[in-house]
Amino acid sequence: MKNQAKINPATASKQKSCPICNETMVDIRYGLPIGFWEDAKQRKVFIGGCLVSEASPRFHCYKCRKSFSKDLKTNIYANDDWLQED
Repeated sequence: MKNQAKINPATASKQKSCPICNETMVDIRYGLPIGFWEDAKQRKVFIGGCLVSEASPRFHCYKCRKSFSKDLKTNIYANDDWLQED
C-alpha cells in the first residue's frame, strides 16, 4: 500500500465522488487565497474567487474540470473548458 493517500477518518465522510467520472472531488474555497494557496497548488482545494452566493458551486472535479452544487445534481458551469491546466 505504498504511495497510497492517507484518508483522515474525520473528513472521509465529507469526500464526494464526481457524478461524471467518479473521481474524488475537492471543496471550492472562496475569498482571498491566503492560507490555502499551497493546498490549491496541490489540488487539495479549488479556488473559486472572491464572490460567493447561495448558487455558488461547492465541489470541483479536477479530472472533468467541472464544478458542482452541494447536492451534486447541478453542474454549475455547462462548459468549464476555460479552466486551463498547467
